[in-house]
Amino acid sequence: MKTTSNLGLKKPEGTDLVDIDDLNDNADLLDTSVKSLQDHAADAVKHITAAERTAWNAKASTAAATSGAAGLMSAGDKSKLDGVAAGANAYVHPATHPPGIITQDASNRFVSDTEKSTWNAKASTATATSGAAGLMSAGDKSKLDGVAAGANVVANSATNGVITINGTNATVYTHPNHTGDVTSTGDGVTAIAPGVIVNADVNAAAAIDATKIGTGVVSNAEFGYLDGVTSGIQGQLNGKSPTVDYVRQPAYSITAGTGAAYTVNLTPAPASLPEGFGITIVPNLVNTAGPTLNVNGLGAIPLKDQKGIAYAAGKLLAGKPYMFRKVGTDFLADSAGGSGTAVAGDIRAGKTAATDAGDVTGSLTVQTGGTVTPGPSAIVKAAGIYDTAITVAAVAVPAAALLVGNTVAGTAGTMPITNPDYSDQLTAINSSYGPYSGNGLPYIYLGMTSNRYYSGVSWLRIHEAGLIPSNVRSGITAFGGQLVGSLLPQQYASGAGYTSSNILTVNGLSFTPKVIICRFVSGVYNVTHGYFNGIWFLVLNFISNGYQDNVTVDASSGSSIQSNGFTMYAYRQPASGPIPWEAWG
Repeated sequence: MKTTSNLGLKKPEGTDLVDIDDLNDNADLLDTSVKSLQDHAADAVKHITAAERTAWNAKASTAAATSGAAGLMSAGDKSKLDGVAAGANAYVHPATHPPGIITQDASNRFVSDTEKSTWNAKASTATATSGAAGLMSAGDKSKLDGVAAGANVVANSATNGVITINGTNATVYTHPNHTGDVTSTGDGVTAIAPGVIVNADVNAAAAIDATKIGTGVVSNAEFGYLDGVTSGIQGQLNGKSPTVDYVRQPAYSITAGTGAAYTVNLTPAPASLPEGFGITIVPNLVNTAGPTLNVNGLGAIPLKDQKGIAYAAGKLLAGKPYMFRKVGTDFLADSAGGSGTAVAGDIRAGKTAATDAGDVTGSLTVQTGGTVTPGPSAIVKAAGIYDTAITVAAVAVPAAALLVGNTVAGTAGTMPITNPDYSDQLTAINSSYGPYSGNGLPYIYLGMTSNRYYSGVSWLRIHEAGLIPSNVRSGITAFGGQLVGSLLPQQYASGAGYTSSNILTVNGLSFTPKVIICRFVSGVYNVTHGYFNGIWFLVLNFISNGYQDNVTVDASSGSSIQSNGFTMYAYRQPASGPIPWEAWG
C-alpha cells in the first residue's frame, strides 16, 4: 500500500484490501492537520508581510559598535554617555587661574602667608616638662588643683631642726645637750665616750668585725659605713631586673581573642617559650574545635589534653582555670581531670562520673530482664539498665506470605506488591476466549500473575487490537452495550485531472466523498487542496531563506460535493501535468 509523501496518508491500491482503520487513521491525520491550519490562519501574529520581511532584513546587526564599525550601543557606552553632560566638550583645565574665580564657603577658605606664620608660631601641643615650656598636662592640673591658694614652699634646711619656708629659715626643733657616756650637742652630733662600748658588747650575729672597733671607740664615720652598707645592698637589689622563669613560676592570665585562637600578654614578657613553659589560662570564650594559644605574639601553639589530643568544641569553658605546660610543639594540659558529656540519665542510678560539667550522679534505673513473647499488642520494656538478659521468643514467619518491604521477627517478606498501572486498573498478562465449562457459554478470560498481592486493583484490562467498533459489524453490541459495531463497506477512489477555468471536476464515483486530498508543487509552494468534515481548505507551505510559512485558506468558494463526485476550485495548479486527487467515502 502506498502513502502520501507529506502526511503519510494510506493509499490503497487496486490489489489492497480496504481497511476502515486506514480511513480512520487518514481522517485523524487530516483532522489534526486541518485544525492546525485553521488555528494558524486565525492567528494574525504568526504572519508577516513582504514589507515587514524587507524591513526586518534591513535591520542592524546585534553586534556592539566599535571604533571601526557601527553597531548597537553597549551598556558600558550608554553608562559612559549618561555621565557626559549635554553640550559637553573636551575641556582642559588650566595649570593656574586667579583666586577670584573660586567661590569660598564655610568648609573651604583661602589662608594668607601672615595667617600661616601666626599659626606656625603658636605653641606645640606637647605637655610642659621641667626642662621645656608647653601645655599643662591633666596630671599637672590635678596636682595644681590640690595645692591651696597662697600655699608656702617648705623645704629641708642644712641645719638640724631648721626648715625653709618660702626661702626663709625657721627653727622647729632644738636638740638638747647630753653629758655622760653619750653626749650630744645642739648640732645633733652624738658621741659615745671612749670605753663605754667594748668588744663583748658587739653582737656576733651582726657580722661586724670587732677588731675594727679597736679600742672600743666607734666613730660616727664608722657607723656611717655600716649605714652605707645597708643602703648599698638595697640599691643593688632594687636595681636587679625581675627574673623571668615561667618554667619554675608558671604564669596566669585571662585570655583575649576568639574561641579558636586565644591570646595572652604576660608581664614581664617572655623572650621565648622553652620546654616546660607553664601557664594557667582563664578562657574569655568557650573554645571551638582545635584551639590555639598565642603568648605575647610568639606564635599560635595548639592546646591539647594530657594525652596530646586536640580539644573538641566546648571543652574549655569560659571563666574556668586550665593549666598547661609546653611539651614539644604543643601546650598540654597539666592534669587529666574529668572529661565527657554524660548526663544523669546516661549513668546507672547511684553511680557518679566526672564530666566536663563536673561530677554527675546517675539516675538510670536498674531493671530486671526476662522472656518477652510477641503478641498482637506492643510490649514495652521500661527504660533503664538491665542486669539480666531479655529473651524474645522466636517467631516463624514464611517469607513468601509476607509482603516485600516488610520484616517480621527478622524475616523479610518476599511476596511482591503489584499496584495499578493506571487509576485502579492493571494490564492482564494474557487473555483467552472460549466456553465456560460450567455452562458452556463463551467467556473472555484475563490472566494475572499468581502468588502476589494486588494493591488497589479493581479491574484487569488487555488490549486486543482487533476488538474495536470498526471491526464489529454495524448493529452488533457487546459488553453491555459499551462496544457498538460500526463496520461498513469501505469506499475509495483516486485519479488525476486537468482544470477548466481553475475548476477541477470529478464524477462517476460510486459514493459520496467525505474526504478529498490533492497534493502537488506549484512554484515555491507545496500545495494541499482538500475537503474534510464539511470544510474546503487550501494549505500553502512556503520555504525561502530558511523561513517556513504555512497559510491556510478557506477554499469553499466554487467548490461543492455531489453524490457521485465533486467540484473543486483550484487556487493553485501544478507547473505542468494534471492535479492528482484521492477521495474517501
